[in-house]
Amino acid sequence: MPDIPFLCTAAQENNIQISVFDIESIEPIRELLDSYICSICEGCSATDLVAIKTRLKNRFQDKTDARWKMGAVAEFFIHLYMNINGYKQECLFLNLEEGSIKKGFDGF
Repeated sequence: MPDIPFLCTAAQENNIQISVFDIESIEPIRELLDSYICSICEGCSATDLVAIKTRLKNRFQDKTDARWKMGAVAEFFIHLYMNINGYKQECLFLNLEEGSIKKGFDGF
């Protein structure tokens, strides 16, 4: 597994591995986020980073439910974790048709 500065992983019984994200600030991982955010959100590698960040910001600003926000952030970091570990992403974080964030995985 690659060295990820915000991740603690512990082996458990029966080949189960538990990973915990420990993020105190975005600043130390900003470059990592910027390098993956376009492909996670829209499935492309060469697109306008500012435009994607703006779309995400707008989706979060429209929501008042803290549980929705926590769930969406958790989903994003699961996408990031899977991408960093070499899995091929077969779904998008953003639902392009409905203009929303997808909850739950379609596939990796």
